Amino acid sequence: MTQQDKKKTMHDKSLPQHRTLMTIIRDLVLAVTERGHNQQTFCQRIGLTQKELQQDNTWVDLETGHQVWQAALEATQDPYLGLYIGQKSNVSVAGTVAYLIQSCPNLLTAFNKMCEYNAAYTTMFDYETEEKAPHEVWIHYTPIHEWTSRYPATAQQAIETSMTRTCALLRLLSGKHLAPLRAFFNYPLHKNVVVYKQLLCEKVYFEQAQNSLVFAWQDLQQPVLTANAQLREHFEQLVKEDLLTKKPQEWVKKVRQVILNQPINHLPSLHQVAHALHLTPRSLQRKLKHEGHTFLVIANDIQQQRAMHLLRQTQLNVSEVAYMLGYAEPSVFRRAFKRWTGKTPKEYQQSFPLS
Repeated sequence: MTQQDKKKTMHDKSLPQHRTLMTIIRDLVLAVTERGHNQQTFCQRIGLTQKELQQDNTWVDLETGHQVWQAALEATQDPYLGLYIGQKSNVSVAGTVAYLIQSCPNLLTAFNKMCEYNAAYTTMFDYETEEKAPHEVWIHYTPIHEWTSRYPATAQQAIETSMTRTCALLRLLSGKHLAPLRAFFNYPLHKNVVVYKQLLCEKVYFEQAQNSLVFAWQDLQQPVLTANAQLREHFEQLVKEDLLTKKPQEWVKKVRQVILNQPINHLPSLHQVAHALHLTPRSLQRKLKHEGHTFLVIANDIQQQRAMHLLRQTQLNVSEVAYMLGYAEPSVFRRAFKRWTGKTPKEYQQSFPLS
């Protein structure tokens, strides 16, 4: 990466699609220097100045993030680097979201907020909490498909950092040592499982469906030491405003493209679109929410535009348009169209007579 490209990545108002805050990169660089490497020399190697490393609100793209990870692994020759980095992380790596989670009433709320607003500090990773019976909370860690497919080794290091960082944050927020019940990884074990058991928990499983930590629900009810309802409301508003002003309509465009790539008579479901984008339905809904949209609104808008075009530009009757759009019954299409436009399909079609 040239110096000019790097400056554009970090400071251009058009943010890179896949990005992470400099605070996370700095955490990685500090871990390297703590192992005896000169920080200035390492920064030169990765193409960052020490001054740039201190700029908390700048962004680093996927390519740069991978290169920093790769350089760190080569410099330290430590295959467990990711696991050890997370252990020493502090809450500040999450940027503005850090202030929000420190003001939450309990650990579960704090992690729900970290997941809900993870786009405020990285779009290279997706985090999700899921409450499961009996009395368990699963935290899922999913790097974007572009990362895992192109650079699986550094993506796996980042997963392991995120997991041990979760455990470190639990201790920092609650003042108590709370370990997960189980840990799951979706890739094979290439290293000594004993290290995973020492740093995470006794029950560690590889080649699973997801990368997840499982906690006892009761443990995550522990209060956050710095909880403050008034500050929480204030910081949550700041995070929301930050997302609205800085985040382009990335996921809306992606969802529209997936739907438009399907045959006109097939409107894909939320689950099908999420699968095509390598996300869970819940994660996709959350990303769309941050951009001020919902899947249903996007899908209905596309159906409405298609219906209006067919009624306006073709000689098809209403029943034919309904079937072409995949409706089993014309009556269902008529009701939907009336809900969208305030007119029946026939009334709309008659207002645009074909020449």
